[in-house]
Amino acid sequence: MNLHREHFRADELRLIKRAGPPKAMSIGDVVQLNSGGPHMIVVDFGDKGRISTAWEIDGRVTEAEWPHEALSPMGL
Repeated sequence: MNLHREHFRADELRLIKRAGPPKAMSIGDVVQLNSGGPHMIVVDFGDKGRISTAWEIDGRVTEAEWPHEALSPMGL
């Protein structure tokens, strides 16, 4: 299969990884983005499986909301 094409037929594709069940998280858990970054604390749960987190950098607290699939518990 030529991978440098812009389009692929559905029968040329196959699923190589299936998403597992959502990870159980609680407020106060330490998490990290799957792609890396600072350790963050879960502060709230939003709509549609989104998780609010907070973290500190240089004395400043920042908050953001992420899809649960983007976060992994750190088990600290």
